[in-house]
Amino acid sequence: MKEPILVIGGANMDILGMPGEHFAWRDSNIGRVMLSPGGVGRNMAEHLARAGARVELACVLGDDAFGLSLSRSCDQLGIGLRHALRVQAASCVYMAIHDAGGDMAAAINDMRAMDLMDAAAIGRLPPSGFSLCVLDANLSGQALVAAAAHMRVPLMADPVSCEKAPRLLPILPRLHALKPNLMEARHLTGRQTPEEAAAALMDMGVAQVYISLGKDGLYCASADTQFLLPAPEAPPGPATGAGDAMTAGLAHAIARGLGLREAAHTGLQFARNHLNLKAAEAAK
Repeated sequence: MKEPILVIGGANMDILGMPGEHFAWRDSNIGRVMLSPGGVGRNMAEHLARAGARVELACVLGDDAFGLSLSRSCDQLGIGLRHALRVQAASCVYMAIHDAGGDMAAAINDMRAMDLMDAAAIGRLPPSGFSLCVLDANLSGQALVAAAAHMRVPLMADPVSCEKAPRLLPILPRLHALKPNLMEARHLTGRQTPEEAAAALMDMGVAQVYISLGKDGLYCASADTQFLLPAPEAPPGPATGAGDAMTAGLAHAIARGLGLREAAHTGLQFARNHLNLKAAEAAK
């Protein structure tokens, strides 16, 4: 892979609150609070960088302590920030509270700074010189349309959530690859099964569709082949972040010119590696 992968998307500081043995609503809970770099786009860029890929991240970085921390983290990982938008504003923040079992109880995200990555900012990016451009739907609908019109390289997208997935509808004909989970695929198409949803997405113009089914595996489809790959055995615990890792693995393979099945295996491997790492960290 001679040319870098460009990721256009969110970079934010994650604030995670984890209670002790018990979690009580509407009360102060004893536990731990942790800060870590996050954001769908940044997370994908990290997985790509750790796999040895050259990656550039076009994100929004505020002029506050969080923005400085995000920038330093990317520098340490080898993620290029020459196309990042540095602004005089607060950085994006995602705050989550987990219950005693480790599952998310509630979350609030403040992604207002992402609005500054608008069509004009997209238009200042180099349109070529990348092996692949990966978009996350934290971008506004206008920014996504601008990216689809401006970029002259294959595009891949992650819907991020059911709420944000419809932002991708106008650019589906421009996408080489799309990686929704089943809920997002249903939201985009109105179809219930992965087979029906993938067919509908291809009818809308997507060349390759990878639908994550969680523990049930990954359903993959293109014009000439469709198949389901089982999920590899994973350690017990929350699957937080596995979707970002899977998208990064798919992007890594697609950027190297690998086919549908090879890309799917790579995506599942990235997700499993991420879950194994999180399990090892939790056991310390």
